[in-house]
Amino acid sequence: MLQENEIKQIQTYCVVAGIEYYDVELELVDHMAEWVSEKMLSQGINFDEAVMQLTTSFSKEELMEIVAQRRILVRKKIWRLYKHAFLSYFKFPQIALTFLLVAFVIYFGEQKNAFKFPGFAVHIMNLIVVHYYWGRGKIVKENKESKLLPLLSEKILSSLSIYFMLPSIIYLVLLLSYDISEPEAFIPLIAYKVSMYLFPLFALVGLSWRKVYIDMHHKIRELYPMAFSS
Repeated sequence: MLQENEIKQIQTYCVVAGIEYYDVELELVDHMAEWVSEKMLSQGINFDEAVMQLTTSFSKEELMEIVAQRRILVRKKIWRLYKHAFLSYFKFPQIALTFLLVAFVIYFGEQKNAFKFPGFAVHIMNLIVVHYYWGRGKIVKENKESKLLPLLSEKILSSLSIYFMLPSIIYLVLLLSYDISEPEAFIPLIAYKVSMYLFPLFALVGLSWRKVYIDMHHKIRELYPMAFSS
């Protein structure tokens, strides 16, 4: 078992080597501390000698490679969670919401006043946002306002959130293109109809991502409380 000052030396080495993310640093320090302890026991050497071996076995280049691998693993985990959240809307009981969204689109598709659909669709998307930012969703704002240390997991989550905004923007452009085009224009009309019938899919994509986004923020706060102010 290493002393606190010895662990701080390992932590300092990680910082000097260029590890800027607190969550990655925390995991590396734990791993390195176990590695050093094992070397001290198996080879009968002192801490300083073990650290010398540590700097050779964990060079700056290798540590950067570890960060790159960690980035890949976090991305895969988030996508896995998203896939699970999305597919849950095709299982009981969430499938009821999927049926309601489909019924909503079919109703407007059969009505002569289907041109009113964009307004209703926007209202539903707004309700989705409000639903997820009320209650458990407040953690997102709290984390952003109280964050003290950079976190790789939070950075990746934020970058992916931008990607998930693009489909919504594209969808709204398609949906509203009919309103700003010439009456009976063929391409905007087709785009409008396609976007209307794809609405349930886009809604489920938004719902699934919001769930993952908020759940991940709760998990980050739970795993790395020292990265935030109290």
